[in-house]
Amino acid sequence: MSQDNLRSWKLYIRFYSLYTRTKRKTLLGEKFKKKLQLKSNKKKGSNRKWFRIQPPLMWTRSPGAITTIKKLFSQS
Repeated sequence: MSQDNLRSWKLYIRFYSLYTRTKRKTLLGEKFKKKLQLKSNKKKGSNRKWFRIQPPLMWTRSPGAITTIKKLFSQS
């Protein structure tokens, strides 16, 4: 992975966590939070890994997120 690619991926992770923080107030966010709690009950470390590598569909399908990702990866 090139340095640019790595930087955009880090930005993507940061944006994603910001997004989920606001999304938690909605119903979808509530469902997602419950899933996260179930996962974190098992193992904290493995949960964090999963969280970063696979953003949930509810996030990647939202139009705002798609344009942001496109912007990030067109820059790099």
